[in-house]
Amino acid sequence: MIKNISLSTKIILAMILGLVVGLLLRNMPLDWRIHKELFENIFSIGGQIFLNLMKMIVVPLVFVSLVCGICSLDDTRKIGRIGIKSVGFFLGTTILAVVIGVVCAVVTNVGVGAHLPVVTGGVSANVATPSLKDFLINIFPSNPIQALANADMLQIIVFAILLGLAINFSGHHGKVIKDFFDDINVIIARLVMILMPIVPYGVFCLLAVFFAQAGVDLVVALISYCALALVVLVIYTIVVYGFLLQVFGRLNFVTFLRKLQAVMLFAFSTASSNATLPLAIQTVENKLGVDRTVAAFTLPLGVNLNKNGSAIVEAIAVIFVAHVYNIDIGLMGYIMVILTVILISVGTAGAPSAGIFMLVVVLKQVGLPVDAIALIIGVDRILDMVRTVLNVIGNAAIACLVGKSEKALDEEIYNSNS
Repeated sequence: MIKNISLSTKIILAMILGLVVGLLLRNMPLDWRIHKELFENIFSIGGQIFLNLMKMIVVPLVFVSLVCGICSLDDTRKIGRIGIKSVGFFLGTTILAVVIGVVCAVVTNVGVGAHLPVVTGGVSANVATPSLKDFLINIFPSNPIQALANADMLQIIVFAILLGLAINFSGHHGKVIKDFFDDINVIIARLVMILMPIVPYGVFCLLAVFFAQAGVDLVVALISYCALALVVLVIYTIVVYGFLLQVFGRLNFVTFLRKLQAVMLFAFSTASSNATLPLAIQTVENKLGVDRTVAAFTLPLGVNLNKNGSAIVEAIAVIFVAHVYNIDIGLMGYIMVILTVILISVGTAGAPSAGIFMLVVVLKQVGLPVDAIALIIGVDRILDMVRTVLNVIGNAAIACLVGKSEKALDEEIYNSNS
């Protein structure tokens, strides 16, 4: 019977069980202190093994998926203006999404008051951030192999982008290397799927230790994190995409949402932009009146580039973790969060459950404890479903905007009641 339970359900059950066990450990009588320390050590070992496996996959996943994502942009040279406009919209809205996520998390002080101590692999309460000059210089790797070995994520991201561009411009030889990276990407995706079944056990072990130390305050902090993320996702969708369609496209946003209902429901149920792509293309062409050339290019490109929902949640999650651990990452820390989330948003959509590993990248880059990933995984399923809806809405909205600007959108079809 357990085998028939979905991974998402198992993670939720693991979170609940970790919460219960952690609170029981926290409230053990004094004469049971030895038993408490024994259980905490056992759970800590299990949690650290889980974290090591998560860290193991991060570098190859980010590097290979980014190279593949950049290689997939080859058609932008052929389509010209459509490609430039699509990429501009996608990157512009992603930057806005990350900034909004960081600002909302900082202003609301999400996670403040939980006072979770750094247990393993953590940093001191005062994170030393580099100067702006050093930060900008250190983005560019002098030795990419050393950057890969040291898991210096910003340098890895820059190297992957440059390598992907070089492959694109290398003709036949580049095609051979692109096919090689595509094969490696499939293998890494399979490795991710192999590791996913252990996630509930890792979540249980880490949360049991977390709640044993922080108690009920951590529960309240998690609820506030989820609530803030959901509110920002919904408001961003309505305000940003509503504004773009109404003001720049002169298109009715309510009509847009009504015709996209089936796509939104499918995205919510599957939490996968890739799985939703065929239905999205059909809907954008037949119900929103976007020309096939624009829809068939912009929507697949958006699956790779447009991850505004993920960007918002990751930005809020990182600030939440900093507040929970009472760590001040400073202004440079906020800049690094924004830049890292923007960079890893390029080309990472194809790997299943990649968002979990992408958050590890951001936490490592800012110097926050990776242990906190268990907190995010435990409540991530509902957020994943909602942010996928936002991503799909964004892809369709930008397809409409590009189509309108290229006179490749039939407004009679768009405004029709069908």
